[in-house]
Order: sequence, then structure tokens, then C-alpha cells
Amino acid sequence: MSFRDGRVAGLPARVSRVSFTGEVSYEVAVPWSQAEPLRQSLLDAGSKFGLTPVGVDAWMLLRTEKGFLHVGVDTDGTTNALDIGWGHVLRRGDDFVGRRSLVRPADQAGDRFQFVGLADADGKRVLPIGAHLGRPGISGTTEGFVTSSGFSPVLGHGVALGLVKGGRDRIGEVLELKGGRGGGRVRVVRPGAYDSDGQRLKG
Repeated sequence: MSFRDGRVAGLPARVSRVSFTGEVSYEVAVPWSQAEPLRQSLLDAGSKFGLTPVGVDAWMLLRTEKGFLHVGVDTDGTTNALDIGWGHVLRRGDDFVGRRSLVRPADQAGDRFQFVGLADADGKRVLPIGAHLGRPGISGTTEGFVTSSGFSPVLGHGVALGLVKGGRDRIGEVLELKGGRGGGRVRVVRPGAYDSDGQRLKG
């Protein structure tokens, strides 16, 4: 999460050490008019190393494997920082905009939808995005839903993320897919199906 101003391929640039995918990554920001020249320079320089451009779908799968949430995909307008595992910001005692809201009983309730990993409990299939989850044998209420999902080539099976009521206290619990999606069992797991200890990110 650091950056430096300088020049890349002769262009004025800001290089940031950030990672959307959980790999050692850098973002290079240049004036918009220089984006295409920079892109071509990077492709030319990287061709002998097999540099290959990737699209947004690939990035989304990589961050899903790592258990990185995407705001607006794995969250909605009701999600707060505590729901996604950022309770440590309150324990530090620092003051910040929004702190008062997070200490409200309603925002600390244990049955809120919380960010978790999800896995097919019966095999290796890809869970359907948007599918609701419920307690086995009980209909009519939702215990959560799948927010991100895809097939992981490196793991050889589906990976998924979701929001589950009180999810962090339900790790290991098995729920059922509900609705017209073929049914099946889903296990609540910790986010991060791949490189969970972050060794690749540390480089």
C-alpha cells in the first residue's frame, strides 16, 4: 500500500504497490492520454517473458480464490465494516467518521449477514451466483446467499464467497441451496480457498 512518483517507459507515472488479486502486483497510473503508449511499451518489454494481458473476469476469479471481497458485489447497502471482518478498527480506539454507527447495537448484532467463504459440500461444482441458502429441511427463510463464484483452474474446483447470517460463527456448518437451482449442500468456510496464508502476496 505504498507508492512512488517517477517515470515508466519515459512517461510521468505513479506506481502503487497494491493487489486486487492476491499476487505481487503494481498499478501504474499515467495521464489518460498516455495510457495506450504505456500499454504498448509494457507489452513490448514483456513479450520475451510471456507477458499476457488479462481481463476483468480473470481478475474477479483470482480475487475470489483469495477471499478478497469486491465492494458492491460481495456487499450491499446494508453491509458495514464489522460484517466483512473489520472489527479490529473499533478495538484500536481510534476516532473516525462512521465509528458512532458501528457501535450501535443493530450494527453489532450477531445475526447480521457476514462475509464468508462457501464450498460445495458434495463435490467440486461451481455454486450459482445469487443462490439463496437455508437450513436443511426448512423452507421460507434465507440464511444467506452466494455473491461471487467461479471455477478455479489452479484448484480444480469451484470457489465461492457469500453473505451468511452470523456467518463467522457458522464456519463448518452445512446449508442447502434453495430455489430452482437444483438444490445441493453448501459448507460455510473461511474466505481464501487459495494461498490462505498470503505467501504469494508477500512475494
